[in-house]
Formats: sequence, structure tokens, C-alpha cells
Amino acid sequence: MADAHAEVEAHAGVEARGELGRRAWIPRLDARWCARAAALGLLAGALLSLPLWIGPRAFPRAPLFELSAPAVPLAERSLAALLAAALVALLVAPRARAAAALACIALAGLWALDQTRLQPWAYLYGLVLLRVAIAKRDAAVADAELLAFVRLLLACTYFWSGLQKLHVLFGAVGLTALIAPLWPGFAELPDGARIALGCAIAASESAIGLALLFERTRRVAAGLAIAMHALLLLVLALGLGWNAVVWPWNAAMALFAACVAAPARGAARTSPVAALRCTRS
Repeated sequence: MADAHAEVEAHAGVEARGELGRRAWIPRLDARWCARAAALGLLAGALLSLPLWIGPRAFPRAPLFELSAPAVPLAERSLAALLAAALVALLVAPRARAAAALACIALAGLWALDQTRLQPWAYLYGLVLLRVAIAKRDAAVADAELLAFVRLLLACTYFWSGLQKLHVLFGAVGLTALIAPLWPGFAELPDGARIALGCAIAASESAIGLALLFERTRRVAAGLAIAMHALLLLVLALGLGWNAVVWPWNAAMALFAACVAAPARGAARTSPVAALRCTRS
């Protein structure tokens, strides 16, 4: 009996060490960091594209409805101030449903005044904030459902992002434009090699999205997503100095991936079907 007990304890110790090893390479972040990442990412993205939100601008607006010309700047600045205040409040109190609701209202108003503000990074943050705004009062349930929602949102984003790159132009043109300034010899590679590399990258991104939906593959997928965003940040920010407005988006997406990497427990355990059910609750 003592030998059996010792064997069970040894097995448990091996499992605990294995679990610790699996956790060590991705920091465990709770659901509150999803709200903080959305708030900080949206705030940083808006500041980096400030003329889009409050002017001055050299391109026309595309409003859903017309306001008198003198009223537009005042409405934009008022909504932008409300949005900024709500986002700062969420950084301090990430479960504050009222702050998330105010941020969503301000964001919707700004989008209605100009549809060009409906950028992919902006509406992705908006969806996360909307999920926070409609969360249940029970913090544990709200956190579990937010993580399930963000996991599904990332999975859909990565899957579609990879799928829409599965064509010859991504490898031959898009990828070349990204890599050639840092490695001039890349443009000299045969078209077939660059196209094949582009397709492999696109398929890998879609695979990351699918893998996030399943518990067995979630941690590896999250690690690959974090590595992908870190590489993009290095290339775009340090290597090329391009498109600063998406730098905070890449950082926020990496934070989202870290949040959903941990295996779900109890009520938070979700298959893809359960994750969809959480979004409708």
C-alpha cells in the first residue's frame, strides 16, 4: 500500500512539473487583461490616427447621416472625449460595464459620423468592449464568457486573415514588399518560391485560428500567435517604420492570445460550440 501511495505521489509530481513547464513560457493573464488590452489598444490606435477622429483632415467624411457642418466638429470632439474617458476608466476598472457601454456608445457615434473610422482594429476592440458591457454580474461567469468570446474572436480573425492571403499576389507582391527592404535578395528569388512561402504563411495563420478552438492545441497556437505578432512588430516598427497605427494592434492581439492560452477550467471549459453559446448568453 505504501509503495502504491508513493507511486501515485511521484506520478502527481511529474504531472505538476509538466504542467508548470507548460505554463512557464506564456504568462497567465486573466480576463481583465482582455478588457485592458482592448481599451489601451483602441486609445493608442486613435491617438496615432488622431486626424481621422477629430481632424484636421485632408479627405472627406463618409457619414451615415448628415449633420450641419458647424455641429460636426463639436460632436466629434465630444464623442472622442467621452471615448477617451471611458477607456481610461476601463484601464483602472476593467470589469466596469458602464464604462464599456459608454465607450461602445461613443465609438458607434464616431463611426456614424464617418464610416472610414470603421477600421478592422477599431471594430475588433469594439466587439471586446461590447462583450464587457453586456457581461453578467457574477465576475467568475463574466470572466469565463469573455475569455471564450475573445478566443472565438481570435480564431475567426486568424482563420480569415490567413484564408484571404491564399493567393499568388500575397507571396509575389505583399510579402515581397514587407521583406525586400530588409533583405533585398528576397525579391530575386523565383516567383514560385515566394508564392509557396506566402501560401505556407497564410495557411499557418489559418491553422493557428483553428487550433485556438481546441484545448489540446490552444497553448501552442497562442504561443505561435504571440511569436507572429512579436515578429510583425519588429519588422514594422524597428525594421521598416511603417504603419504605426497597427503597432498597438499587434501588441493587443499578443495580449489577447496570452489571455486565452491557459486551459479553461470548470464553467470556462469550452469547445467551439460552447464558445459560440457563450457569445449568445
